[in-house]
Amino acid sequence: YAPDDILGIEWWTLLDASDAERVLQSVQSVRERQPLTETVRVRRKDGTWIWLEARADAVLDEDGSVVGYRITARDFTEHRAAGLALTESEAKYRLLAESIDDIVCLQDLDGTALYYSASTEKALGFTPAELVGKDVFALTHPDDLATLAGDAYLAVLRGETPLVEWRCLRKDGTYIWVETHTTLLRNEAGVPDRLLSVTRDIEGRKQAQEALRQSEERMRALVARAAYGIYRATPDGRFLDVNPALVAMLGYESAAELLGIDIIRDLYVDIEERHHWIAAIETGAHPEWFDLTWRRKDGTPIAVRLSARAARDGHGEVVWYEGIAENVTERLRREAVVRRAERMASLGHTLAGVAHELNNPLAAI
Repeated sequence: YAPDDILGIEWWTLLDASDAERVLQSVQSVRERQPLTETVRVRRKDGTWIWLEARADAVLDEDGSVVGYRITARDFTEHRAAGLALTESEAKYRLLAESIDDIVCLQDLDGTALYYSASTEKALGFTPAELVGKDVFALTHPDDLATLAGDAYLAVLRGETPLVEWRCLRKDGTYIWVETHTTLLRNEAGVPDRLLSVTRDIEGRKQAQEALRQSEERMRALVARAAYGIYRATPDGRFLDVNPALVAMLGYESAAELLGIDIIRDLYVDIEERHHWIAAIETGAHPEWFDLTWRRKDGTPIAVRLSARAARDGHGEVVWYEGIAENVTERLRREAVVRRAERMASLGHTLAGVAHELNNPLAAI
């Protein structure tokens, strides 16, 4: 409307019917000299509707009598639409936060909790109401506080999104391992004002990792004490890991020295033996043990019995070979001595029989 067009129009006739009824009931407070602020729908001249935020107060004469009303209004349409969109968005995110097992926390920059998702009670035993308004770092294990409230917190304020593992207090007094991903939130002016964190219970994963670590330590200790030589090597002939027994078997000063050799050049007397057992493993039809001849550091050949397998990746490609080797040189020497002794005993028995026959030429007659 132009100013002249709107003069004389009863203002409440421009309001949405439901708003008009509500506002007219509130006019009495203005008559009693109490200012009133309302948000109403108003019809424009072209028939469209807009939202206005209007403030009304009484206009008084010299005697203090109410002679009219002064109304100031601003177009509230876009602001209200933005507010509704924000409310709808918050509702959606709240629904998402309440439907996942992870703990969702909204906090001020000073660490005061503003919101905790319902999953908090399942994970920690605390209800959200018990934690809102309190310092979020109060749940942190003392040994992890410097990391969580120090380095990680400063990284978030710089706009980074670190993933931090830490121990979180449960209501029963125990601690569980969790991991937290925190994001810095900014207001409409772009100024940081809140932090949003998502925390996941990783206690089960930590326990599995610890069990694996202990298992690996036990296996490493077993390998280190084994009497047989144990190793892991690449397909192109480099040791990746060796145990002390293999180092001693091959006459090297240390595992580091043995790890530096070229297996193809320095270990095998006949490299065809290596090609043979690798080819046998590839076919899948191979004996449990391979008889090989290796070379010690000083060049001395030794007889070795090797049991080996191939470790493969997800594509079936060989990543490394694992082997258990036994030095059978001395055993083979003893077996050879025994065989010679047996042959000599057999020969001696035969010669004794011949001598007897020669000494008694007429015995047969």
